[in-house]
Amino acid sequence: MKKGYRNLVLLAVLMLHPLGALAQEGHFSLAVGLGNSQFDLNEPGLVSNYTMLTSTSSFSDSVTSFSFFVGYQLDPYLSLESEFVSAGDVTATEAGLVSKLFDVSILSITVALSNQVSERIRLFGRIGTHFWNISESTGAVNTINNAVDLTYGLGVDFNVYGDRSRQLRLQWNHYEYDGVFIDAGDIISVNLLFQIGGY
Repeated sequence: MKKGYRNLVLLAVLMLHPLGALAQEGHFSLAVGLGNSQFDLNEPGLVSNYTMLTSTSSFSDSVTSFSFFVGYQLDPYLSLESEFVSAGDVTATEAGLVSKLFDVSILSITVALSNQVSERIRLFGRIGTHFWNISESTGAVNTINNAVDLTYGLGVDFNVYGDRSRQLRLQWNHYEYDGVFIDAGDIISVNLLFQIGGY
């Protein structure tokens, strides 16, 4: 499974490689972000898979996330976007002892539809798929579950100052999972977005 996830990441990087050349023509953007992940955990499933947990265990379902984003604007309304998110660690507390269960990472590929509502504000909605990976970091990183599921979200880009090359992006994204460890997740993030060209 770990090898399959690496292949998906490599495929996404190869798909986005032509964006470097396209950036010379404009319409290319990238961003870095910081956010808060909220997970809808399958707590009975976690208890049954981890021997140190019981029905009285409590779980962390709100953690810090980090993201890196690249996108290409096809026209004034439509763009293709890809984002890698380190969605954070899930921990459990049993009898006062905190244990890290796993960490979650996401690679999404989405289509975004946007509209410039004022000189400095653009609203957008996006939908696509995300390749998610749940891994256990015990020395070597071991994948314990991964798959491809639906993602969608909404957001707003604020022109910080001057032209549109520097923007502040606020967004909410929803991610579906397979329900083994996580049923679903949401991330609210703040991003610094840099645009080269654009409509």
